[in-house]
Amino acid sequence: MAGWIASPPNWAHGIYDFGLVYNEQTGWHATLQCHITVCKEDSKSGANVHISFYMTQGQQISVYIPGNSWKKIFFKPDANGDLYDDGGPGAPFIRGMPCYDVIQTRAFSCFYEKYPNMKKQAPLEINDASKWPSL
Repeated sequence: MAGWIASPPNWAHGIYDFGLVYNEQTGWHATLQCHITVCKEDSKSGANVHISFYMTQGQQISVYIPGNSWKKIFFKPDANGDLYDDGGPGAPFIRGMPCYDVIQTRAFSCFYEKYPNMKKQAPLEINDASKWPSL
């Protein structure tokens, strides 16, 4: 059921429901729900994206329930728009999950979907004329 949750809170650009994450993916003996939240610039913590995990006993939650996440990790943009790991309650646990790279990649794509002006453009390869646009 992955996708953007309807009616995010007013301080968020959007909350992406990553879905249920199982023991094989987390290394933890519980099924967790994962949400990715992209915050607005004027939110309490400013522009960022964070990954939240919820203990749901295997139940899918597709609504935003504030303040009840079990573990969370934040990523903030630096002056160049690159996201850096800003820690959070449970950040070491999340970084150690076998599925961390997949979820982090999705979190970054969610952030740049909501902040397209911060996304880096690939540099032009000026040494290869075949990649130049035709005139």
